[in-house]
Amino acid sequence: MNQAISYSRFSTGNQQHGSSLGRQNQMVAEYCSKHHLTLIDSFHDTGKSGYHAKHLQKGGQLKLLLERIHDGTIPKGTHLLVEQTDRLTRQAVFEGLNIIQSLIASGLVLVTLDDGQRYDSKTDFGQLVLLLARLQRGHEESENKSKRLGHVWSKKAEEMNAGIVPKMRLPSWLERKDDEVVIIHKVQALINTIIDRMLEGGSCQGIAKGLNKEGIKTSTGKEWTASAVNQLMRNKSLIGLHTR
Repeated sequence: MNQAISYSRFSTGNQQHGSSLGRQNQMVAEYCSKHHLTLIDSFHDTGKSGYHAKHLQKGGQLKLLLERIHDGTIPKGTHLLVEQTDRLTRQAVFEGLNIIQSLIASGLVLVTLDDGQRYDSKTDFGQLVLLLARLQRGHEESENKSKRLGHVWSKKAEEMNAGIVPKMRLPSWLERKDDEVVIIHKVQALINTIIDRMLEGGSCQGIAKGLNKEGIKTSTGKEWTASAVNQLMRNKSLIGLHTR
């Protein structure tokens, strides 16, 4: 079987716009070229945590990949190309191993591109030990990161409850002046205009086109897009809720 599929995952959406996606795609292309494989499909999870297994829940691309394996859409013998094991999972060792076992038991050949290792039904004991070590390391990294971030956000919450504005990025309509946070009235007026147009039945695309025609830029000086309008309207900070 000379077919391959690829899977990539980003725990934050920002990584997709950086070098991460390009690097993973390049590694897949180079491996396929070297081993004469035809890439038949690619799966990407953006902003899905491998530590909390969000990519295995409804809407996750890894969940979809597993479903297509089980229903026969992806044939046995297909190579599954991933940058490294922690793209598939950062769960505890046995949970992570269950995911990999499920992939291999379904007839896939798992390839980790960073070290060139292949895992299939003939994987030997030495490879298995190395695989377990990698799963353990990936899990520990995420666990430690989760603990550190939990402590940081707990401290920020205490500061907010005490009326102290913690050091953090503010919404575009707010700015710091000394120890206070104040409204940027120009941005506030723009947001009110967008809200009014939305309430009048305007679409995100229509509102974006209207703002651009009027020469009105976003807070970062860019032209408006339907996505930018939609993102603003869904921002819970508009009604005073803080989200991480």
